[in-house]
Amino acid sequence: MRPSPAACRQCIQLLRSPTARSLPGGGAGARAGARTFTSKSTVLPRVITPLIHRQRNAFQQQQRRTVAGTTIEPEQENPSEHALPHPLSQDPRVLLKPGNLFHPMDESPSPSMREKAAYIKANAYCPHPAHAHTHPSHLSFTCPDCGVPTYCSKEHFYEDYENHLLICDTLREVNEDEHDLRSGRFFPEFDYPGVQLNEALINFTNWDTYLYTRGFEAVNEERSLRQLTKLLTYPTTIASVLHELSPYSLRNGLTNEGLKSFAGAP
Repeated sequence: MRPSPAACRQCIQLLRSPTARSLPGGGAGARAGARTFTSKSTVLPRVITPLIHRQRNAFQQQQRRTVAGTTIEPEQENPSEHALPHPLSQDPRVLLKPGNLFHPMDESPSPSMREKAAYIKANAYCPHPAHAHTHPSHLSFTCPDCGVPTYCSKEHFYEDYENHLLICDTLREVNEDEHDLRSGRFFPEFDYPGVQLNEALINFTNWDTYLYTRGFEAVNEERSLRQLTKLLTYPTTIASVLHELSPYSLRNGLTNEGLKSFAGAP
């Protein structure tokens, strides 16, 4: 018997089985049934079709029972697995929106910010004038306006509130910037320029002139500019000092002609 190339092995075995021989046209007609495998035969509807339906139903049930790549029984499904995550999850990169950056540090959705608040409380002292002649106390009260631990008690906070107002806005800005760094957003301001051209002259007068002459992309937001300059303050300070103390300058005896010759200028 030479079955059709489209016939699978399981179908061929069914055709050769006693069940197929007992169907109309069995026995000597088995070869005829095999020869007419791709024609209008009565074997396919009676044997193959129920098998296809059973396999399809089993596959659909298997799909319904598969959750996150693990097969479980319906009675073992836990509805809590599909619940929304807790806002204070342990994910170190909690996504915060630009309008939702202010959080008290000790109640922050970011674990690292809560650790920072605990470190401040354990190491900083209350600035209230009453502690000038007594033993200083560690911080335990968080300002509701800036979200930073600032005083040892609520009473000292309100008694020294006028002095705290001098730095409250700055502390709130720092708090929001720290949450922005942990928000999980994309930071286009950290897309630094490539290798500096030999002909480029860097100007260290201020951040605007430095970023422009160094070839940075334009930073139009104040928070993005603070994030960028905060990260570049230390290396840029070292570079500016080395640039200022370089022996190749007019103050160290180098003439204008020598400076042009050294710089390769015409």
